[in-house]
Amino acid sequence: MPTLVRSRIAYAFRVFAAIYGHEVRDHHNRGGALRCVYGGRPESSGSEAVPANVLHIPARYVARPLREPAPSPVPSCYAGEEIYLFHGRDKISGDPDCPGEIFEWLSGAHEMSVWERDTVGRVAYEHSVFVRHAISPLRPHASLVMAWLENLIAGRRGEENLPPAPSPLPEARHLVVASHDIDFYFAGRWGSLVRILKNLAIGAVVARSHAFFTDSCRQLFRLAAGARVGDFLPELLERTQAAGASSTFFVLARREHRRDANYILPQIAPRLRQIGKAGCAIALHGSYRSIVENSNLDSEAAVLASETGERPRGSRQHWLRFDRPDKLFASVEQAGFEYDSSWGWPGQIGFRNGAAFAFPAYNFAREEAYKFLVIPLIIMDQGLQAARRRSATEPVELAQTVLEESRRWGWGGVSVLWHNPVEPLSVCDGVNRIFWQQMEARSEHQERWISAEEFLDLSLARYQNAGLLQGVPPESHADRLTPVMGRES
Repeated sequence: MPTLVRSRIAYAFRVFAAIYGHEVRDHHNRGGALRCVYGGRPESSGSEAVPANVLHIPARYVARPLREPAPSPVPSCYAGEEIYLFHGRDKISGDPDCPGEIFEWLSGAHEMSVWERDTVGRVAYEHSVFVRHAISPLRPHASLVMAWLENLIAGRRGEENLPPAPSPLPEARHLVVASHDIDFYFAGRWGSLVRILKNLAIGAVVARSHAFFTDSCRQLFRLAAGARVGDFLPELLERTQAAGASSTFFVLARREHRRDANYILPQIAPRLRQIGKAGCAIALHGSYRSIVENSNLDSEAAVLASETGERPRGSRQHWLRFDRPDKLFASVEQAGFEYDSSWGWPGQIGFRNGAAFAFPAYNFAREEAYKFLVIPLIIMDQGLQAARRRSATEPVELAQTVLEESRRWGWGGVSVLWHNPVEPLSVCDGVNRIFWQQMEARSEHQERWISAEEFLDLSLARYQNAGLLQGVPPESHADRLTPVMGRES
């Protein structure tokens, strides 16, 4: 087996093990662990019985040039669910190449053949695998493949089942990373007036949202009456604390482009200092030019640290703007970040990587996992507002659908973004209410809404036990698996 394929399959297997709480042992220390053999003899062939502690996984993944399109995904029915597979099913065992399928989704390889960019330099949703092959982005396709693999590992070959990934926390079944991008903040009455007038135009012409236009008119009257429109942090922090939740606030450190924030850090520094006191966290919102033109997040992180007194642990791109994942990930690594949450769409909700979980990005240059997590952005307020124009489904139902899919298949580690859920300055008030409705319903789902930083602290051991993120895994009581690449000797 080529070393390149071995590395990619091992990566996918380790991410699966992290999400399902399995420990991955070195193949020289097998003990009584289950041995997963990639390739080799199919389960139903040959005269000799396959040992009970060995699972053969079909090897159907074939490496290809990065700019070559992925195979067309084809739906396959399993356990009553439609699961899309890039590499099909083995003709003898009927099993898919689960690690190969997982790799296709998580690595984003299906986007690397897309040359077109939108007007701000991003891969547009219209050119995604979902549009090209009429696949719903509201389903976590990689999570479904992982559940299929877990059922095979559990030895239930004759019983089609898709077991969800168990939470690492006994008191919570599902974790949602709540976040807010501070793209606009009150820095004077003139700035607020300009923002409101811009929103009136957006509501009437771009979003074509009567609700957003009407809400913007109300904000204009509030401003005229003396309100500090856009000074939302005190109320947001108070309501978040009262709900027993926490959030991450992504803050812009530089203003070098007209599409960057309206503020400079010293103008809002007193408010930013309240974030940590409220049990929330500050992360970097990479400026508009930070990746596409500059490929540099490190210097912006230093600017933010000098103002707040603490270096940020993660980032998200302003406007979700990056042209190539490798450029973004290289800058994230250079800055020493522990996570990035840029992987989503500005005008569409759903699972861009097919993942209802956080995972380490894959480095194609070194053929190994990066040592930071991608926290998928699955819902953004502006995406919900945009959905009003192209879907008969109400935004609240779309948000519930995506969150329920994440809850159904695992323990989360996905992010939701509302810029300012206390004032209708990014979206209409009706969309803002969805944020609070979902947060307040968390007890019904045994769910916690937390910051990205708290998520890292709570879940890191899962990834380490699978050999990801940090060198030697710590001791644990997880189930034990041994990945073996190639034919069994």
